[in-house]
Amino acid sequence: MNESSYVCPYLDYRDARCADLLTMMNINGAFRLCVGDYESCNIYHQIRLAEIRHEKELAILSGA
Repeated sequence: MNESSYVCPYLDYRDARCADLLTMMNINGAFRLCVGDYESCNIYHQIRLAEIRHEKELAILSGA
């Protein structure tokens, strides 16, 4: 498994929902969660579900 598989795939999205977590005051907590345990993050799941819904909507609109 490569290193990128441990890093939240949405880390660079600059999603506003992550703002409270991604602060210098919480750098240790953010690192623990976003690099290594991101699948336990509620925000990750919210973003992923929205992405899946969007993909399904695009498939429906394109007639796939």
